[in-house]
Amino acid sequence: MQIYTKWIAYDGLVGVTEIYEYYDLTTCKRLIKEVHQGSIYYRENGSKKRYSFNKINKTKKLEKIEIINLPF
Repeated sequence: MQIYTKWIAYDGLVGVTEIYEYYDLTTCKRLIKEVHQGSIYYRENGSKKRYSFNKINKTKKLEKIEIINLPF
């Protein structure tokens, strides 16, 4: 399955698709939305690294990259 980003953020670490799904570009896994003390973050299941929604919107730039999503 081929998925393409519309924007990249965090200097190429996070990819955002046209339907606003967030992906970690180093592991090609989807990021899950979580709310912590009133702030919105995105992180991968089982990971401690969180990406701030506010910083994603400030640092995103228009670039199309293929996300290699393995079926297993």
